[in-house]
Amino acid sequence: MGIFSDLNEIFFGRGSDARLERMRFWTRFKRRSGEFLTLVAQGSLLTIAIVPLGVALVLAIVIVIQSGTVENARVKLQVSEALTPIVPVLTRATISELEMSEFIDYATKAYPVLDYSYESGVLVVVARSTDFFPTFDRFMAHADMYHPDWRIKVEAFCAGRECGNDAPLSANLSIFKIAIDDPKVLDTK
Repeated sequence: MGIFSDLNEIFFGRGSDARLERMRFWTRFKRRSGEFLTLVAQGSLLTIAIVPLGVALVLAIVIVIQSGTVENARVKLQVSEALTPIVPVLTRATISELEMSEFIDYATKAYPVLDYSYESGVLVVVARSTDFFPTFDRFMAHADMYHPDWRIKVEAFCAGRECGNDAPLSANLSIFKIAIDDPKVLDTK
């Protein structure tokens, strides 16, 4: 007979022999399981193998969770970098003395009734009478369109008796160029 029939007779058999066999089986089982547990408790090979495997399993779970968190942070960073605008930097560049002297020479020939002076980036235009207002107005329009790269900002404008200095029409014009530098990332925080 095989082992299964023996076990079947021990567990499900009837009679005194089966009862005696069950008692012997349980006695052997208790003794062997006690020996097994003693070996495990004393640092047997099974314990030495299970502890590192358990630690490795816990570390693997932690690594998987952390890698998901790191991946989410990386995606959020890429999205925020993609949404950050890159804009060119605009700066004011002063007009060279040579260019300004050429412009003043041209304006003096075209509008001789006006007086011109240029200091540190500001062109001062003066008319000695309010009768010259149409000429003054034409000069202002012409100065704005003289050079395609020039930008003109009216710093001060005066018309009438309050101006004083024997100049009833005067304007201080800041003339500059716009320089476009390399684009930079705009900080949106």
